[in-house]
This record gives sequence, C-alpha cells and structure tokens, in this order.
Amino acid sequence: MNKQHIHKVIPLAGMLSGVEAVIDGKIEERTITLPVHGLTCASCVSKVEKGLMATQGVASAKVNLATERATIEYDETKVQPAGLIKAIRDLGYDAGSETLTFPVEGMSCASCVNKVQKALSGVEGVLSATVNFAAEQATVEFLSGILNSNQIKETVENLGYVVPEILEGEDPVEREKRGREQALRTLRVKFFTGLSLVIPLLILAQW
Repeated sequence: MNKQHIHKVIPLAGMLSGVEAVIDGKIEERTITLPVHGLTCASCVSKVEKGLMATQGVASAKVNLATERATIEYDETKVQPAGLIKAIRDLGYDAGSETLTFPVEGMSCASCVNKVQKALSGVEGVLSATVNFAAEQATVEFLSGILNSNQIKETVENLGYVVPEILEGEDPVEREKRGREQALRTLRVKFFTGLSLVIPLLILAQW
C-alpha cells in the first residue's frame, strides 16, 4: 500500500508566514521573510537568491528589490534563521538584526533563567536569546523592523520579573537599588490583589 503524505499548513502572524510539516517527519519546512539592506540592482537580487539557495536546508529563496526583503522556505532541521542571516551577511549585505543586552532582576534560580530564555526565544523575530543568572542580564538578537526593544522587555516583565530602566550616567549600585524597590512595589501590588480575592472567600466559608 502506498503511503500518503499528509500536509498540515499552520498560518502564523508576523515574521513566520507559514509552517508546512509532513506528519511522518520527513519534511519540516518554514517560510520566513527577512529584511535585506544594501541591495542596489537586479544583480544584487540574483546574488542573494543564489547564495541563499546554496545554503543547506533552503528550499527556495525570492528577493524583492523594492521592499528589500527575502522570502525563504527552509528545513528547520537543517538550518535556523541565524544561519540564513549569516549567509546574507557573508554575501556582503545586512540582514537588519540588532543585539540588545538589558538587566533582568528577580531571578532566583536556574528555573527562572530557563523560563525567561524560553519565553524570549519564542517571540517572533527573535533569532537568539541567552540569559546570564550571575550577571542578571539577558542578551537578545532580533530582527529590527519586525520587533523592537520595548516588546522584548515587556515579554520579560509579563513573566513577573523586573527590567529596570537604565539612566545615562547612573551609578550601578543606585540602579540596582531602584530596581529592587520597583520589584518590591510589584510584589506588594500582587500581595494585596491576592488578599482582596481571598478575604471574601474566607468570609463566605464562615457562613
């Protein structure tokens, strides 16, 4: 009996326009659109397309000179977005990525580190994310134009951690003190919010 391949297409918003997977595991393809800066003519377009097609795992690559974007279908088991960006840079063009390093306060163990790192890595537009527990900071490489620094920081804050604002010329000790005060205020708000929900339940339990 001939095996039939079942394709399932899952639309995604933002950077990833689609995912195509064969259930038996033979194909794992994604489509990504990357900014490409430095294109000046049709020859540049052809150069980038050929360079990307020569990258292992790339199934197709189309470059639009007007929008300065490359749409790439690739096998995620063989190449990741960071590898595609490296291929573009090796050709002499800029893929429009930025690196952001910022403080993260409130982490108490390795589990916190993994939690923050996993959340950051799951944000569309993030190419890589590392969290340093000892230094209390995160370093994120992301696609500019698709994502901004505020969105990245909000991802961490939504997990319950504090991202203190860095003021120019501020003493690191003062910044840490201000960050801890902010974290304490956040805990107080959570405590009293939880208390306001528990008290009515305790009253009802006495009836």
